[in-house]
Amino acid sequence: MSEPILSQEEINALLASLAEDEAEEEVSTGSGHSAVSMLPTGIQRYDFLRPDKFSKDQLRTLQMMHDSFSRSLQTALAGLMRLPVQVEVLGVGEMMYQEFIDELSNPSVLNVVGLEPLGGSLIFEINPNLAFIMLDRLLGGPGLPVNKARPLTDIEQTLMQRVTDRALRALEEAWRPVVEIRASLQRMEMNPQFVQIVPPTDMAVVISLRVRMKEDAGRLNLCIPYAVLEPVASKLKAQVWFASADKDDGGDSSSLIRQRLEGMRLTLTVELGAADVTMRDLLDLQVGDVIQLNTVQGAPLPIRIGSRKKFLGVPGRVGRRLAVQVLDAIREDD
Repeated sequence: MSEPILSQEEINALLASLAEDEAEEEVSTGSGHSAVSMLPTGIQRYDFLRPDKFSKDQLRTLQMMHDSFSRSLQTALAGLMRLPVQVEVLGVGEMMYQEFIDELSNPSVLNVVGLEPLGGSLIFEINPNLAFIMLDRLLGGPGLPVNKARPLTDIEQTLMQRVTDRALRALEEAWRPVVEIRASLQRMEMNPQFVQIVPPTDMAVVISLRVRMKEDAGRLNLCIPYAVLEPVASKLKAQVWFASADKDDGGDSSSLIRQRLEGMRLTLTVELGAADVTMRDLLDLQVGDVIQLNTVQGAPLPIRIGSRKKFLGVPGRVGRRLAVQVLDAIREDD
């Protein structure tokens, strides 16, 4: 009988060598849970396809900036929707731009927003369920969601631009402690695949917010590419944020308050007079009947701002338009 080619010791050595090669292959490919435990202590994985562009301090500063944005947006939406609105930041993270696009529903409400003087654009995405709740409210309804999302009509897109404009003003205010920006809506898209503002593999910061109106809630997303934030990356620090915020709080805010109040719209009405009539007389009114008011001809008429009497004036005309001339102001003690 011929002698064996390999001894038992040599066979055992080959099996041990094969096991070591398989373990090294698992570490290099990242497969299996055992591969993680075999990494040397102190070594962390690094994915060159998804490099980290932002430090923890920068992400924390972005979180604080958009916490302020959520509070301003909450106030703006409450006034626009005429009901209580709650807005909160769900999270701030970074991902590849293509990953963000792939996670969006189709159709969706995608606003491409230009930022000056930073250059570039960001995506302000409104979940379609939330968009239809807002549209129903803006059109006079109770604010109910729809069963199935669909692309917006031209009229609906115009209404959603009002929501976007309010959000962009709140965004400018939230960014002011770090950098003065001017945000402008460039276009609105329904299909996420039609929105390519940066290459697919570029990194971006995604800020997710939840908007709650009564029992319904939806999400908003801000996708800001790294190329847009790169010029101000050095300012995205907690120290810069707090220093700028303290400076703004310590200054004279009266001019800022006056500027915001000057842009408010108020309802002005002129009261021609009043009369007391019975229900029977009211039901018997016919065309041509005359109701005698309690005012004297030529006497000043009260001018109301909202529901309060603030001025006295006389009616008249300016060209073909009805007008009123203010004669005097009514003091509180009057």
